[in-house]
Amino acid sequence: MPPKTVSKYYYRMRHKAIGIAHQYWKHDRFVGQNDLYSRYAKTGTMSKNLKKTQASPNLQKYGNFLTYVDRAKREFGDQPVDRDTKNHMRKIRKCLKKHKRTY
Repeated sequence: MPPKTVSKYYYRMRHKAIGIAHQYWKHDRFVGQNDLYSRYAKTGTMSKNLKKTQASPNLQKYGNFLTYVDRAKREFGDQPVDRDTKNHMRKIRKCLKKHKRTY
């Protein structure tokens, strides 16, 4: 897996999580958190199993980055393709907690 691909995934994920976390003080909850998890977490990889309201239409057709990682893992066999994305759920939660604003 090219390092740029993984870093681009985490960069986009982090910036969307920061935007969601900064809105916490207005609503007392993370508005948009479900869409964030469907786009960047393992729960969104099989979005065709989710309700149509939970996942965006593009994800229902193509999946997300982790779907791509799973396909690459099947293609490359025993090479460690997915080691860079093992802790993705922890990184999402950590970013949301770190940037949460509670004025």
